Amino acid sequence: MKIPIQPLLNTIQDQYKNLTSSKIPNEANKKSYENFLAYLICRNKITEELINIKAVYHSLLHLINSEEDCSGVHHDKPINPEEAENKLQANKENLFGTDTTEFPIMVTLDKGMLKNRSLFKELIDAGMNVARINCAHDDPTIWEEFVKEIRLGSKENNKTCLIYMDLAGPKIRLSGFDSEKVSIKSGEVLRLFRHGGVLEQGIFPDKHVSAVVNNPKALYNVRLNDSVFIDEGKIGGKVIASGKSYVDIEITSKYRKKYFLKEGQGINFPDSLVFLNIPAITEKDGKDLHFIAKYADMVGISFVHQARDLRSVKEKLSDITKREIPIVAKIETKDAVYRLPSIIEEGLSLPSFGIMIARGDLAIEVGFEQMAVVQEEILNLAHSAHIPVIWATQILESLTKIGRPTRAEISDVYLGSRAQCMMLNKGKYIKDSVLCLEKILSMVHEYKESKYCFHKKNNIFFI
Repeated sequence: MKIPIQPLLNTIQDQYKNLTSSKIPNEANKKSYENFLAYLICRNKITEELINIKAVYHSLLHLINSEEDCSGVHHDKPINPEEAENKLQANKENLFGTDTTEFPIMVTLDKGMLKNRSLFKELIDAGMNVARINCAHDDPTIWEEFVKEIRLGSKENNKTCLIYMDLAGPKIRLSGFDSEKVSIKSGEVLRLFRHGGVLEQGIFPDKHVSAVVNNPKALYNVRLNDSVFIDEGKIGGKVIASGKSYVDIEITSKYRKKYFLKEGQGINFPDSLVFLNIPAITEKDGKDLHFIAKYADMVGISFVHQARDLRSVKEKLSDITKREIPIVAKIETKDAVYRLPSIIEEGLSLPSFGIMIARGDLAIEVGFEQMAVVQEEILNLAHSAHIPVIWATQILESLTKIGRPTRAEISDVYLGSRAQCMMLNKGKYIKDSVLCLEKILSMVHEYKESKYCFHKKNNIFFI
């Protein structure tokens, strides 16, 4: 046998024998935790074609045609594929509720929607099951208006629409420009001051632009040649000098003649171990949790770095409310990818937990070339523990923004249909995107239900 299955089984059994009550985060999730450990052991040794990720141990026993009793290792037999699917479905319902459709659709709210309040009702009617409020934008006054309109729209449509709120987290942003926007070219240098300074364009003969960041601690561990990305990766650069009071970044992007920097643009330092100096839960987040505890059905933790970030939010919420508010860990940093097993382990100790693949910042952190592989592994790791996943960022973005989807976006929806929810961003044609996504997901579901299906209405054969 080319595949060393028996040694893998022995290794998994040894892991199970060493399990103690302290290592099992939640008794109800014991089988999920065991399967998660089994997947971690097997993930680099056996392909997905040979094992069911949601029932790893069961698949291995099937491969060697073993019907042996596993009671010496487990409290009972390992989870089988049917049980695994049921467990994932139960966790999904625990997160999104039982009143949502087969595949929940999340939509990011924008304060511009308040100018046309009927849009909230229309979105719910079109298929929006979860309304996302990003606490990085606006304020509690606007958020309360969102909640009011969603509750009203749900009542009028007689449909459930949950409120999901993202904590802002420690997003690093540019500030200190004298004008609304400042131009910069490839090869020119952006000087970032660590603790403020002279913020004037052209103040240095060899520098073009000066600025500060909203959190100076982000620059503590920046080193020479570290990569830097601005405005969701649209502008790339590298660190060419680091002094006591400043960091110099040379712009390396070349696909435009000039770029524009402006107040509030995000800036990423994927190589610089930012999390060592910036906590994932900020002072603002702590204040916003009071609003979230009162109104939200779910809370998302932005820029999660490690397992203790989940514990921190759980403890803060427990101090505010007796409600068990489901927690979603947004995986959008390189550190979160490295520490994903421990984050999942911590998540299994929570009453209700989900993972969002937040591909915006994540692509910048891990590199665009690796994004496809990384999102696949996050999905697999989460599903091995039967944790529901939210597929997010740039889904049907062209349709949402300009009214027509690209072919690649349609394919992305198919990939994302393996998750348990999809998140759409804001845009002029957001209602069209919800309707389109609902239609595509319905067809995908029908296709997956049967290999051979004929859609008479669309005259399409699936073979």
